Amino acid sequence: MIRLKVLINKKNLLTNIIYYIIITRGGNMRKISFKEYNIKRKKAKLDFLKIRDNLEQKPDKGLRTRDESKQNALYQAAINKRNRLMQEGILEKVGERKYKINF
Repeated sequence: MIRLKVLINKKNLLTNIIYYIIITRGGNMRKISFKEYNIKRKKAKLDFLKIRDNLEQKPDKGLRTRDESKQNALYQAAINKRNRLMQEGILEKVGERKYKINF
């Protein structure tokens, strides 16, 4: 249940009207000024809009993209390391795409 209570200053009826909202929850009553209530409501609305904007953005693919030349250099380095390990006898090819490490 929400009830409104208006407090009026009799000196100047037009400019000094203060509104309070009284909210009853389980028998407890709170007084909140409309100015503070509106500030909190606007802040909550902005937070909601930020969350909505984040949900509307496309999700990342999850994979980092590298420069093509850097990717090729890393691939060549891996092949060279594999060939070196095979020449030293540490790595032995067992099957297609299968290797055994000899210690």
